[in-house]
Amino acid sequence: MTILKISANSNGSHDNQTSSAAFSPLPEGWAVVPEHLGTPETLENFPFGDITVEEMDGTAAVTSWTPLPMPEEV
Repeated sequence: MTILKISANSNGSHDNQTSSAAFSPLPEGWAVVPEHLGTPETLENFPFGDITVEEMDGTAAVTSWTPLPMPEEV
């Protein structure tokens, strides 16, 4: 299960955590990334993206992922 912080960092990335255990309850301000939406390995430019979050079954869940450009390496 992957969760990410709903508010983006200044560079467009989202703090995130992945675990084989369930996060229950979710930390305040975080949302679940459902597996049908993608994983950190399959979401383009993860963790840099614009997200939409909706409440599903009482839990905040990411319902859309729009990739943002990866920052240039310095």
